[in-house]
Amino acid sequence: MKTSGSKVMDEINITPLTDIFLVLLIIMMVVAPILQYGGLPLTYISSDGTAAESSDAKVLTVIVDAQGRYLIGDGEVLPGSLETRMRESAAEFPDGIVIEVNADASLDAMTHALDAARSAGIEKVSLAEGEAPEPK
Repeated sequence: MKTSGSKVMDEINITPLTDIFLVLLIIMMVVAPILQYGGLPLTYISSDGTAAESSDAKVLTVIVDAQGRYLIGDGEVLPGSLETRMRESAAEFPDGIVIEVNADASLDAMTHALDAARSAGIEKVSLAEGEAPEPK
């Protein structure tokens, strides 16, 4: 039996593959500007501990010390009442909250303070590394 005069192709045709990649590239170039990348709104704290935006900002300072205690103002606040205390103080401090976390504090203590601020309805939250004073 005789085969037809066609030869076996020994090269790969990459034209369809190139067409697919070009179509995908065009789709990504069109869609990428449409996407909105939302992140956490952060306020950066300068090395001297003041907010970089303005020096006369009225912010509530919550200190998380090395033992995981929460200090607001002059006194210690229990973890269960931290959210309530933040919610009560939010009206007096319209510029938000600064959470100063000691370098030796646990991650759970910092996360609890962030969650309490979110639950209290405070939208402007800043983190700073700081040394916690001893409670009076």
